[in-house]
Amino acid sequence: MIDVSMASMHSDHSIIARLNLNEIKSSFVYFQFVLIHSDFYGSRKLRVVNFALAVSTSLAHFLQSINCEALSLYTLRSNIDKIRTFERDLIRTELISSFAAIIKEYRRNVPSA
Repeated sequence: MIDVSMASMHSDHSIIARLNLNEIKSSFVYFQFVLIHSDFYGSRKLRVVNFALAVSTSLAHFLQSINCEALSLYTLRSNIDKIRTFERDLIRTELISSFAAIIKEYRRNVPSA
């Protein structure tokens, strides 16, 4: 169990925890997080987040299981803030190179079906 206490947390920030387990015997690992916070009126709120992650020792299997739409949206959203400070052509070039690198790794590590 990991317990993290914070005085306040902005909605754009995230919490990262790294778990290293060498002897996983199942094909999925299940997680449950509970976020406790107060609303504007001082009422205590609980938010429970449950999810499961597939376990793999093969990079090819990992790449095949990636949700391409979710990865694309994450990459696009991570670059939205840059629009205000960088030129659009620079952002477009960076996005294209990011997607090209992902496709290159996929083709290099996943045998064609």
